[in-house]
Amino acid sequence: MSTVMLMGMAALQEDTGPTCQLPNQSLARVNFGATCYSGIQIGADGNIDALSETNVWVDTGDDWLLTGTNSEVWVETTLNSGTLYSSSATGTRLACTSDTYWRIRDTSSGDGEETASITIELYDASSGGNLLASNTYALDAENF
Repeated sequence: MSTVMLMGMAALQEDTGPTCQLPNQSLARVNFGATCYSGIQIGADGNIDALSETNVWVDTGDDWLLTGTNSEVWVETTLNSGTLYSSSATGTRLACTSDTYWRIRDTSSGDGEETASITIELYDASSGGNLLASNTYALDAENF
């Protein structure tokens, strides 16, 4: 009888799905006398990485994936202003099963600056679905 009850209780448990967050990040970078980069990456490992001014990804110490697996989450981005560097991910919703990043670069000599604003949204489906987390990030790369 207890086996039936346990199975019955297990059947009533609801799958809560993944939980996610997109905390604020400081993405302003300055580089002296060389190309300067700024960016953010949603890592397949569940971490959020920031791009250093010298084009190296650095773990921010923040996780975007709190519970669940990366295969349960899709990312969608809106470019609000500016221009992203050509190798950045854009377009429709992308599965979070591989690293997805957005970056800018300033190649001007002297006092140059590139900026962009992006909104990142995480969903629990490849289309439709529930919005799990959202944040807008300002990317700023300045070369002196």
